[in-house]
Amino acid sequence: MLKKLIKSNLRRPFAGVAMVLFAAALTVALCYLHETGEEERKSYEASFASTPVFFKITDFDGSAVKDADGIAGWMAELFTEDGLTPNLAPFVGELHVRVAFPEAQYGRDTVTVTGITSTRMAEELTAGWGGSIAWLEGYDEEVFLTDEWVCVLPAALEGTESVTLTFNFVIPSDRMPPKTVSHTQSFSVAGYYTDPGNSRFYVPYPAMEWLYAKLGASKLIEGIGAILKDNNDLPTLREEMSYWFASPNPAGEKTPWGKFDFDYYFYALDIDDNLLNTLTADMQSRLLLNRFAATAVLLMAAGASFLTGFLVIRSRKRELSLMRTLGASQKEIFSELFLEQGVRVLLGIFAGGWFFRWQAVVQLSLFCGISLAGLALALAIFLRANLLSTMKEDD
Repeated sequence: MLKKLIKSNLRRPFAGVAMVLFAAALTVALCYLHETGEEERKSYEASFASTPVFFKITDFDGSAVKDADGIAGWMAELFTEDGLTPNLAPFVGELHVRVAFPEAQYGRDTVTVTGITSTRMAEELTAGWGGSIAWLEGYDEEVFLTDEWVCVLPAALEGTESVTLTFNFVIPSDRMPPKTVSHTQSFSVAGYYTDPGNSRFYVPYPAMEWLYAKLGASKLIEGIGAILKDNNDLPTLREEMSYWFASPNPAGEKTPWGKFDFDYYFYALDIDDNLLNTLTADMQSRLLLNRFAATAVLLMAAGASFLTGFLVIRSRKRELSLMRTLGASQKEIFSELFLEQGVRVLLGIFAGGWFFRWQAVVQLSLFCGISLAGLALALAIFLRANLLSTMKEDD
């Protein structure tokens, strides 16, 4: 049987080689699509994990908290393990805070000094909100995470190399007259910001935290937020935050709360997942395109195999009719042709799959099954029809 199979394939070498090469080409295309899809998936997973998702407490319209007294301490503590439960601490990967000292003395002027961990907590300084920072040499946004005595000043004070600020805090007492505690501190200038109407001095949050501890003053927390620790936890975060916070709405309308004795939520929690959504949508479109291309290759394989079976029968119908006359059954003829053409398909799949180290085993198995099924279907349909017509012509 093997000798006969080899002999029949060598009898038509060009047709055999062409079929092997065609099957190999489709196999390579399918393997390439699989490899590309896997690389894109891995790239997406890495990008998904590294894309920052920032969430923070805001007013109902999603803007910065406008309450002059800042955020209630118990609300801010929801971001830590010390807070009420359920809290958001398990989702916090990198905490960001904004605190303020409203009445610091700068010469004869009274200024608000704001301590931030990054411009995530001072959007007014970012390009998206019309602001910008011109950093002096040696400084960048990372300085907000240090305890250096530096500050960023309004552009109106450009040219100022350092400032000296006095912080006064009045400690109330029920038994004694209020006591004022003061601390004077010099700050080097790290840069200048452009934001019309804004005259605040921005300093690193750790430095401001030290000042609060030095004065024994309570922090005025104007904003608090965090970068999500694991982006896969985003759905769970949305579920947990709904216990304490509303979702922002452009109209700024209050959202009914119903927890405890309060009718409405105090604040909203804004989750900035736009980059993540864009990344996911782009990946889904790429994978969909990859699936369409792979499906097209499989359909092409089925069509090509079906056409091959048809052409084999058409080109060899007299030979097949003679085999039938000599006593070969239709089943035997089908088996011989199927093995002859099937071997060519398998050789092509083997060659193409070997080149890609058989990484797409599932796809190649499907490709092999579809190709052989298309071939078998064509042989079954056209073998009977052509043999009958040939025999009638001979009669």
